[in-house]
Amino acid sequence: MQDFEKTDVLALIWQVYDQAFERMAHERLNDVHDNWEKAHRRPGTPMQDWCNELRRLLFEMKAQDPGTTISDEALAVKMLRGSGLVKKEKAQVLFNAGGLMESDKIETVLKITHGDIQIAERRSGQAVHQKHDHRQERGRDQKPKYHNKFKPHRKP
Repeated sequence: MQDFEKTDVLALIWQVYDQAFERMAHERLNDVHDNWEKAHRRPGTPMQDWCNELRRLLFEMKAQDPGTTISDEALAVKMLRGSGLVKKEKAQVLFNAGGLMESDKIETVLKITHGDIQIAERRSGQAVHQKHDHRQERGRDQKPKYHNKFKPHRKP
């Protein structure tokens, strides 16, 4: 117990834990850059979430590497290119933003004109709506809680 009373020992223990469980700075920076480069809006994701995710990734990149500078125009381009819209829709967004590649304007137009895009994508089948499997909750060997009593069951 006397060894733990020394402040040097506690610092040594924390250093060992940090080295064992924390990732190296260059690994974290590499992951942040990979996430930024691969960022795109997946079908079924609301436009608001896409814009927030992109700004979060930019914040993480600047936190890991304070020297990183990404212009407002580059952010606007990334926001528009990764939005998942077709070429005609992107042109319309740019036109509605006044023809200026400014992230705030592009974000506002994306949210207003395509704010409910996830609904249209689900209806068209582009976004897969995950079905709830009742058997996972109740066990595979049990019958579904609610089933159609009048529909004849076929044997495989």
